[in-house]
Amino acid sequence: MLRGDFYESTKSEKYPTIRWNFSWENYVILGIPDGITDKFVYEFKSTKDRFLLNYIKPIAFTQADFYGYFFQKK
Repeated sequence: MLRGDFYESTKSEKYPTIRWNFSWENYVILGIPDGITDKFVYEFKSTKDRFLLNYIKPIAFTQADFYGYFFQKK
């Protein structure tokens, strides 16, 4: 986690962010993207383990898709 925080603070693109709650059927989705612009939502992920990348990538894409859907952005 420390490595991820370090890479996010030194390598990720810097955009403003916002915390928001979205109602979805019987759920409330809480979202805090790493950045949000007029055109897209930005989410930064990192891992040093190539094996774990195969498992993390689909989850990261799903999280980004949720943000895009709820914030109505790419």
